Amino acid sequence: MVIYGATYHSYAQGLKDGVPERVKMAVMPDIGSHVQNISGMSSVVDSMDGSGYTSPFLSRWQNVSLIDAAVGANKKTIYHDIDARYGLPKLLKWAEYEITNALRRNSTDVSLERLFKKMHDFEFSDDLSYSATAFSNLFPAFSSLF
Repeated sequence: MVIYGATYHSYAQGLKDGVPERVKMAVMPDIGSHVQNISGMSSVVDSMDGSGYTSPFLSRWQNVSLIDAAVGANKKTIYHDIDARYGLPKLLKWAEYEITNALRRNSTDVSLERLFKKMHDFEFSDDLSYSATAFSNLFPAFSSLF
């Protein structure tokens, strides 16, 4: 038996609030995290190892495009492709964590606020409030998922 969450689902195309036809994606170095054991040895390890942060806008577009298979803010994404020229399969798999306001407020080692701003290239005023509800009703049908 295949668990429902691991079943392949295509995005519905052409939805007003769904995943657009083209999406930009950036790959960046892993975020290091300092670790230490009781012997005093310390090192830096990959803290995200196979996962990454995603735009809350893209996450919600994905859920709209998955219709009844929407999974919420954090998910395991699997993309596959076959190279038409050489017939070689490609598989990309990673966990996605939506950059929420709570994560932006509580980020310490890595500024998720700065990452969010770079990700979207929007102009934000300095007095932007995290508690603003201007976007709270964008997806009323899926409000229970967020």
